[in-house]
Amino acid sequence: GGKAHPLLGVYNFLEESERNHGVGGLKLAEQGYARSEFRNRFQLSDSMILSPRLLNELRFAIEREERQAGRSATAPAIIAQGAFTGGAPQTFRRNAETLLRIQDIANYTFNRHSLEFGAEARPVWLDVTEASNFGGVFEFASLDRFAAGRPFVFRVNKGEPRTSFAQHEAFGFIQDKIGLRPNLSLTPGLRYGWQSNIEDRNNFAPRLALAYAPGGQKTVIRGGAGFYYDQPVTNIVTPSGSNPPFSQAV
Repeated sequence: GGKAHPLLGVYNFLEESERNHGVGGLKLAEQGYARSEFRNRFQLSDSMILSPRLLNELRFAIEREERQAGRSATAPAIIAQGAFTGGAPQTFRRNAETLLRIQDIANYTFNRHSLEFGAEARPVWLDVTEASNFGGVFEFASLDRFAAGRPFVFRVNKGEPRTSFAQHEAFGFIQDKIGLRPNLSLTPGLRYGWQSNIEDRNNFAPRLALAYAPGGQKTVIRGGAGFYYDQPVTNIVTPSGSNPPFSQAV
């Protein structure tokens, strides 16, 4: 007979929005700004029974996510210490991310072994805008100073607020679950990870796990140890498109 190929496709859509964020306390209603998030994700998976002992699962996913908070400032903000914060809101951030995931995992059983191995490629493209405080902020030491029109400092960000870059990742692993006895198994394994914006290339992570079911085998005792590496988030490697805030006494 022919090989079995169960094919599954899934589509997810997310939309969230919020108005008047950041209002409350000493912040006036005019300081409110909108936040929104959109996400589209399509996943396709194919489970292939290649032989009675070999199972392979292939997954492909593409995801597009956009997050935005605020808008371009049309005027400066005003801070009167201890009294109020008003004027135009200075928050404007936008992140757009396109992500691909290609994953292939195989499982092969023979004798007392259950060998599992696979790899995943995860290229990511990002478009980032950080234009907060591009309208500037006048800060007053008190309400009386505000009434007199005498701010003590003016702060504003300048520069190119938008940048685009890519961060590609790839992972691979292999592990073998060995049935030493009916109630005892040992699982050695090895994982490797790579990121395009990180110079470190020796991220090999060996691992070892043990499972033991004493007595009537109704209780399983598990233990394990290994090396683990965190994945640096994109904020760490995001190029800075803006200059530091410019402050000037006035």
